[in-house]
Amino acid sequence: MNRTNSFEYATNVWLTAFGLTPLIYMAFMLLRGLNVTSEVSLLFVALAFIWGTLFSIPGWVLLYFSTRWLNARYSNPFTIKAILLVLGIVYAYVPFFLISVSSGNMSPDSFNFWIYGAYILAIEGCIIFYDLKPDAVVAVKEAY
Repeated sequence: MNRTNSFEYATNVWLTAFGLTPLIYMAFMLLRGLNVTSEVSLLFVALAFIWGTLFSIPGWVLLYFSTRWLNARYSNPFTIKAILLVLGIVYAYVPFFLISVSSGNMSPDSFNFWIYGAYILAIEGCIIFYDLKPDAVVAVKEAY
């Protein structure tokens, strides 16, 4: 089985951001003086995981195809990352924003505002953090 560097990059960015988002959200809540332990419960975590998965998968797919397309057209990783930073905001925010606008719940006091902001910060940080290599096929050993 083969996979490309673009696939690994997009997957690393997505999974790391997915894991960092709750931590950034809790930091936001602490900075706002809210009691984090009252907001973090098993139900909250389960619902956030399901909700986050549903709305972040399209962004991951778009990030992968964008990375692959940009990797084929540009050789400078800084140029690619600069474009991905802009696209990352769009890919991360648009699905959540459409849901939030329809529910009318994007005020700075709402949960949506802070959790989406945390997700965007995580995505942007991961795009910068991970090393983007030119696309080459990477052989993956299959275990039998």
